Amino acid sequence: MNGNILKNISHGVYVIGVIDENGRQCGCIVDALLQATVTPLGIEVCTNKKSYTTQCIRNAREFTISILPENASPELIANFGYQSAATANKWENTEHELLDGIPVIKNSLGAFKVRVFHELELSTHMLWSCEVVDTMDGVSAEEPMTYRYYQNNVAASTSSSASSKASPAEKETYTCGVCGYHYDGDIPFEELPDDWVCPQCGMSKECFVKD
Repeated sequence: MNGNILKNISHGVYVIGVIDENGRQCGCIVDALLQATVTPLGIEVCTNKKSYTTQCIRNAREFTISILPENASPELIANFGYQSAATANKWENTEHELLDGIPVIKNSLGAFKVRVFHELELSTHMLWSCEVVDTMDGVSAEEPMTYRYYQNNVAASTSSSASSKASPAEKETYTCGVCGYHYDGDIPFEELPDDWVCPQCGMSKECFVKD
């Protein structure tokens, strides 16, 4: 089976903002999002079941989504995609604003706040059905970053940015059982956050095997 075929599906790249039970600003990168309805304005979005952000959404029942432009920095994506919000303050050094008290990326194509009205547990992810309850206009005039654009132009730099912040460690390599992607980054595979996914096919860490 060729998992790379799914890379031709058009996705965007977005940042979720959410507040945890302790009042901390949390969030993560997502790409599986679509507008499902017009009246009321509704979206569907998936998050990894094991991620701390998923836990926060389950408790808060509301969160924000920022739409990233093509010129979003690899460092921004690495910050929200290569570490867990359970231990990292992802918003501390990120330019952001608040939408009804929940953080959104400052220089985005726009952001919106949603309220969860239904959830569905899938094999590796949670599917959230949400109603859009507020919006914030964007300031960027760039094109929106698609998942394909990310893979072709940003993914390698994002991985390098994340690796440059890691402490030296004995390197062990892992391979994705779906697409064959070979992970040999400087961040030990076990230390990648639970919501980390294969940069080539989007599958979870569970699909990787140690070489």
